[in-house]
Amino acid sequence: TVGSCAGVLPDYTNLITDAADNCNGIVTVSQHPVAGLDIANMSGQTVVVTFTVTDEFGNASTCDINVTIDDTTDPVFLNCQANIMVGNDVDDCSALVNWAPPVAAEDCGLATVTQTAGPAPGSTVAVGSVETVTYVATDASGNTDEGHRNWPATC
Repeated sequence: TVGSCAGVLPDYTNLITDAADNCNGIVTVSQHPVAGLDIANMSGQTVVVTFTVTDEFGNASTCDINVTIDDTTDPVFLNCQANIMVGNDVDDCSALVNWAPPVAAEDCGLATVTQTAGPAPGSTVAVGSVETVTYVATDASGNTDEGHRNWPATC
């Protein structure tokens, strides 16, 4: 089982440690698909890897293993600001607060970002209040990451 979609299929030929030939010995050990196959966006899928051992006369034997790609990696927020300080207009006891929603990255594809708590961008926030805005990033395999933005609005 490969625990992430990042990167490529590893070289598993080193797993073949007991290949033998009764006459001349093993000349080559190969795998198909070859190491380097792009496994991005393959979470939940299984790749059958066939190993072939060949002696110097071309006699060959094969063995298959199943490699399952199981996305266990959480998405990661790229730009979730920790704190936002806003000012208010004179004689106004609130402030309009705007921000860009954060973006999240995921090695198995795009992560969706959803605001789950707090005022929405463009909301008016009372002076002196401390608000927490919570976002959750979720990937296609259901892995999540949570990010927060906090700010005090003061006179």
